[in-house]
Amino acid sequence: MKNKIGILGLVIVLSFAFISCERSAIPEFEKTEFNKTVNDCDSGSCVDIHLAYFLMKEEFPAAKVFNPIMENMVFSKMSYLDEEKTKSKEEIVERVINDYKAFKLEFPDAVTGGYMQTTESTITYQSNHLVSFLLESDVYSGGAHGSHMKEFLNINPQTGKKIVIEDMITRKSEFNKLVENKLRAKLGMGSQDNWADFTFLDQFILPANMGLTTEGLLLIYNEYEILSFADGITEIFLTMEELNPFLDLGK
Repeated sequence: MKNKIGILGLVIVLSFAFISCERSAIPEFEKTEFNKTVNDCDSGSCVDIHLAYFLMKEEFPAAKVFNPIMENMVFSKMSYLDEEKTKSKEEIVERVINDYKAFKLEFPDAVTGGYMQTTESTITYQSNHLVSFLLESDVYSGGAHGSHMKEFLNINPQTGKKIVIEDMITRKSEFNKLVENKLRAKLGMGSQDNWADFTFLDQFILPANMGLTTEGLLLIYNEYEILSFADGITEIFLTMEELNPFLDLGK
């Protein structure tokens, strides 16, 4: 009898250990592509869309939360109406194509206009606590030139929900000062120089895009955030050694 109870107890312990292991397992991601071209881009305006991004495999429960977040981030660049935030990617692309066709009817000889987007993505950091995706996009929707941007999507792989890196930072005033000093050095600014004399800023702010890599933390100011289009993207990097006092990665 005692042996049976002992075996039963062992089975229960192993079952809980297995479930716990399953819950903490790092979900798997696979890259998917979306490609759509309307008209010959070499002969005039066109719609030319090439997107490559990661989705979580469906067997992981968090996929139901994460996958719509990722696709919304990728396809929302085509949206300029608030109500489109709730539309499917197919509906958003259809609207872009219909707008292009209407444009061509009105301006049949136009060699500018239309819509182009290329998005590539990479996984820059992955653990059972945090996954960071870097999306790099080139977008043209009319006008003199397009835009180039880099964006991070940080998630909790167990829930699929977004993580804001800034919310994970401790000793924030010290962290901000470290990043500020690095940015001043990058821009050739002195410690007492006014931000408005060198940038679009009145005071220092952290960038909207921050994400982990295997080497540290990458902070990205996109075009027009602090400098002109001609100056391009500004990047600041903190090594893991510099980052460790401010961020617990749960290792």
